[in-house]
Amino acid sequence: MGNYLNPGSTMFWGSLRSQIYIDKSGLIRQMNTLLYTEQRYVCVSRPRRFGKSMAANMLAAYYDKENDTKELFAGLKINKDTSFDENINKYDVIKINMQEFLSATQSMDDMLKLLQKRILADLRNKYPEFVTEENLVFVMQDVFAKTNSPFIILIDEWDCLFREYEQDRDAQKKYLDFLRFWLKDKEYINAISTMDWHEVIRSVENSRKLLEDLWNQDAEAVAKGSECAHNEISILQYNNENSLSCTIHLAFYFAREYYTIIRELPTGKGFADVCFIPRNIAV
Repeated sequence: MGNYLNPGSTMFWGSLRSQIYIDKSGLIRQMNTLLYTEQRYVCVSRPRRFGKSMAANMLAAYYDKENDTKELFAGLKINKDTSFDENINKYDVIKINMQEFLSATQSMDDMLKLLQKRILADLRNKYPEFVTEENLVFVMQDVFAKTNSPFIILIDEWDCLFREYEQDRDAQKKYLDFLRFWLKDKEYINAISTMDWHEVIRSVENSRKLLEDLWNQDAEAVAKGSECAHNEISILQYNNENSLSCTIHLAFYFAREYYTIIRELPTGKGFADVCFIPRNIAV
């Protein structure tokens, strides 16, 4: 067991022992249907505090080939699925939390070096005969070539960089270039649980267009774009202030490039539900 390679089931075991636990093992069934397919790049996207990290711990515990975790899943829904025995404890799992590496470094270059160094250390402990260089991609290719066993990669907090380096396009490019080189079209990847690049790009582009429609005072286009954002959120209720705020924040996500967005801004006698304050941007 390593820190990142086959990290074990302790975290998921803690979730199972908690006073409140919601069975989300149906996600495993969905993941199993995507193994060895072109759709193996998976986005698990939920609001904050909806259990994304717990889901990542669950997936790690299920696929980890160095641990026998059948007993942990004995009372869960996935245990009755036909794919349960076929895939449990059958893969090398790499599970990382990008926030950890971001917090430990001061630059994008340092973050990516630390990330590769720590994962390579785990790979070297498990496969010392195959780790002969310091390039993570080539090492994983060599391990796969010798073992014919693909990796399950779980990335938690993958987008934290875009909050920390919100205005640093060079840092964002380096990060995305690294992820593409590491993950895209690689034989050694069986499944990745992270953001879906195409959906992210589509959503950001829709938000950018909506902001331009607002600037152009195109009421019909703004209404249509807001409605699309509303339909993407299943928990919304009508005549609900929080639902309205949630829709606006989602629809105008791209506006953060130009505005500081504040919710419930005091306005004297009351509060503005959502306020967009223009930011000083060097042109």
